[in-house]
Order: sequence, then structure tokens, then C-alpha cells
Amino acid sequence: MRLGRWTSMRFVAALLAGALCAAAAHAEERVALVIGNSAYQHLPALDSPRSDAAAMAEKLKRHGFKVVLATDLDRAAMGKKLKEFRHAFAHAGTALLFYAGHGLEASARDFLVPIDADLADAANPDHGIMELAPIVSAMQHGPSLSLLFIDAGRDNPLSDATLPPAKPDPDPPEEPARLLIFLATGPGGTAAHGAGDAHSPFTSALLQHIDTPGLKIQDLLTLVHDDVAQSTGGDQLPWSMSTLDRDFIFAKR
Repeated sequence: MRLGRWTSMRFVAALLAGALCAAAAHAEERVALVIGNSAYQHLPALDSPRSDAAAMAEKLKRHGFKVVLATDLDRAAMGKKLKEFRHAFAHAGTALLFYAGHGLEASARDFLVPIDADLADAANPDHGIMELAPIVSAMQHGPSLSLLFIDAGRDNPLSDATLPPAKPDPDPPEEPARLLIFLATGPGGTAAHGAGDAHSPFTSALLQHIDTPGLKIQDLLTLVHDDVAQSTGGDQLPWSMSTLDRDFIFAKR
């Protein structure tokens, strides 16, 4: 059956409109991996990371994120979740990683700590810790915009001589990466965690402000920084790094 010229044009236009809508929806897709490590095997257990992560996951779902929530991950499970996350954000508009648990920083390198990490095990060359830099690099090559929120300490219980070797830097992304990293404390600092049912100061401030309609992310960072500084008497000052060239808003008006 032949279609009239007008009918054919309308048909093609409808196909194009559908494709554009699908592409736009894909570009706007928000994905998140939320990790909370509390039940450490060789380090002091932490009360709040599990509940911090659960509360953050619920907030992100309300703001359009497809969220994977994972708690008490050993190194193998954490590596698997991060690998799955890389596949999920490959073509997403916005990817967000939230981590709460133990962390450390040494020689300008930040590490996340799975629950089976053993910092006292001299026979283990990497102690089971996971460097943050390769995760950041992967996110720079994936989504249009990447956000990392790390609620962990950055003090150094290891000597620099016992750090795992650094991995070579991957090729830079073809386009400048839109990336924001927000850590609960500055280099060498400690981060307070909540006791009992209380959230940590950092996560508590995030949860308080993330629902504010129309709040730009840079303003969110300022509010969280000020809240944490006040609630800890200035002992903990969040630290951020950003290459964003546009605004991001969690709660649209």
C-alpha cells in the first residue's frame, strides 16, 4: 500500500519526534549507586553508614534517580557493584556515587575501605582498600555529569611505604568532564559518624537541604559545609572540587 506524500511526511515526523523524545529521556536519566559500610571485620564498626545510605537512597529516588543501594560490602562485592555501576551510567545524563564508611587519604590519594579490609595485614600488599581515583576516572568517561559524595575520614593510619601502587592514569575524556566531588572532610581530616540511630553530620546536612526546590548544587555545598562546621564546632570542614560548567538541581520547582 502506498502512502500519500502528506501521510508519509507525517509518519516520518512522528518517528523523528519519538526518537528525539527517547534521546532526551536517555540524556536526562539519573542513576546512583549508594554504599553504606558499617559492619567492619578488622576495624571499628560504625553505627551510621547503613542508615545514612538508606536515607540517601530514598531521597535520590524521590528526585528521579534509579538507585542501587548496597550495604556492608567486602572488596569483591564492592568491585562488582562498581563494575555494574559503570555499565549503568555509560550513557546516562547524571551519575551519582554516595559512599559512607571508613576512608583514608595518603600521598594525595584517597581510598575507600570495604568491610574486609585489614590495615594491619603486612602480608597483603593493598590491605583490601580501594583507591577513589580510578572510580573518578571511570565516571569522567561515562555520563554527561558526575557527582560523588564521600562521607568518610581522610586521615592516614598507614605509612606511605605500605600503600598499594598507583594505577596509571587512563586517557582523558574526549570532552571536558562535568564532575563534582564533595568529601565530608579536607585532606588529613577525620569525619564524624552518627551514634545509634543518628546520621553523620555530613549526611544529615545533605538530607536536610537536598529537598529544597530550585537549590543549585553549589549553594547546596555551601549550606552543607556551613552546617557541618557548626555542628562539629569547626572540627570538620567538608571539601569539594568541581569542573561543572552548568547548574544542577536535585529538587526542581
